[in-house]
Amino acid sequence: MGPIPPPYGGVSVFLENTLKYGFNNNKLNINIFLRPTIGNSNIFSFLINELRLIFLFLCIKNNDYDIIHIHTASYWSFYKNLPYIFITKYILKLKIILHVHGGGFKDFYYDSNFIIKSLIRKSLNISDCLVLTSNCWIPIFKKITTIKKIIVITNGFDERKFNLIDQLKCREKLSLPNDKKIFINIAYLSEEKGHKFLIDAMNNIIKYNKNILCIIIGEGLLRNSLEKKINELNLKNHVLLKGSIDHSQIPLWLNAGDIFVLPSIIEGNPTVMFEAMGCGKPFVGSSVGGIPDVITSGDYGLLSIPGNSTDLEEKMFLALQKNWDIPKILIYSKKFSWSNIFNKLENLYLET
Repeated sequence: MGPIPPPYGGVSVFLENTLKYGFNNNKLNINIFLRPTIGNSNIFSFLINELRLIFLFLCIKNNDYDIIHIHTASYWSFYKNLPYIFITKYILKLKIILHVHGGGFKDFYYDSNFIIKSLIRKSLNISDCLVLTSNCWIPIFKKITTIKKIIVITNGFDERKFNLIDQLKCREKLSLPNDKKIFINIAYLSEEKGHKFLIDAMNNIIKYNKNILCIIIGEGLLRNSLEKKINELNLKNHVLLKGSIDHSQIPLWLNAGDIFVLPSIIEGNPTVMFEAMGCGKPFVGSSVGGIPDVITSGDYGLLSIPGNSTDLEEKMFLALQKNWDIPKILIYSKKFSWSNIFNKLENLYLET
């Protein structure tokens, strides 16, 4: 249960690939109960929409399902999923797999009042299995819930889409210069993604090397302020706000770059990190969330202190100097290919 693209995000990509890889599976019959990813314009339309979805959800009682796999994040995402957790347990009497995405759940829980905390604990405790995207979340959830079965399934990438493509051909298609080192960033333009630290780091790096370009792909609320910052620092020739692109073009942009950079302050288990490695690109980014569980060696990337543009600058500069072993990154990335992720998911379904 959850959204599928568009728009693209960690949860929707996970569900899209689950459906894609599970479609011809002879052991499982998988269906997606769709949730919209775009918020409602007002509380009235939100309530009407939720009531409609609850009615449709109740209709699945007529189907021969065994498990409801509910994907959620924090705050409003969790609130919206609460009815489905309790309906699944107490009305449909089916098994629940509750899958928590994103990196903000700890703050969400501890910032909530005692009523919300009680609802969170109850929803976790009545689930048959809790799925987390990183080992780093396990101690946090063990302090909140008494649930016995907690497993980790990372996000991953579709190896049929994200693989190594000739860099020069990609740059030619995208009209990018061949004589520059290019950092690629793909993220929603919001505070937690740390773009202001990336721009500050670039402002210092170009003092030592002018042949560097950082391309930021994505839209968001901070576009105007980031554009203003780029102009004030006179970085228009070194930092490009590309805006949104068609998802099918992401492999081209990743392959056109030299290094992928993601300076997030808060992060879960970013899908784009796996996609970048699937294209043979080293990762430079913050040591937050589940990222250190993946970038376990300097052979795959370099980790910086979150919210520290000086440390980010240092890691980006080191990454430019390093002779990366691209085949080694590609081999390591296969661990996170969706065929492997789906095998874990299949085993989970069969064992629950």
